[in-house]
Amino acid sequence: MRPLVLLVDNDTDTREMYAEFLRLHGFDVRATGNGREALAAVSSDRPAIVITEMRLPGIDGLSLCRQLRQEAATAALPILVVTADAFAHQVELARQGGADEVLIKPCLPDDLLEAVQRLLGHGASGVRLRTPNLHG
Repeated sequence: MRPLVLLVDNDTDTREMYAEFLRLHGFDVRATGNGREALAAVSSDRPAIVITEMRLPGIDGLSLCRQLRQEAATAALPILVVTADAFAHQVELARQGGADEVLIKPCLPDDLLEAVQRLLGHGASGVRLRTPNLHG
């Protein structure tokens, strides 16, 4: 069985690009653009991992993380935050809210795949901040 990834991003292009890349690498993907739909999908679909942006309509990514961590059934669910909010305090909020790892956009699909595989292979392994290499 292919692991199910719940991908939550309000940007349609980003969501479609990441979803297709993950499908090509052996994952089933359920994609949504808002936090309310994500919470419903977690309950009904039982994903292996949640990938979320912080800026979401309805329930934002931080609230989504916190709610998932508060429920016994989802407390250990790996959460990967991929966000354009690159300020240190935003990254710290994601960590405190329950993110297992934080990647900063622009995030290459290969980096996303690596993080997903790592989190699924090792469970919640602490927060790891990955920033793009802007110097080549």
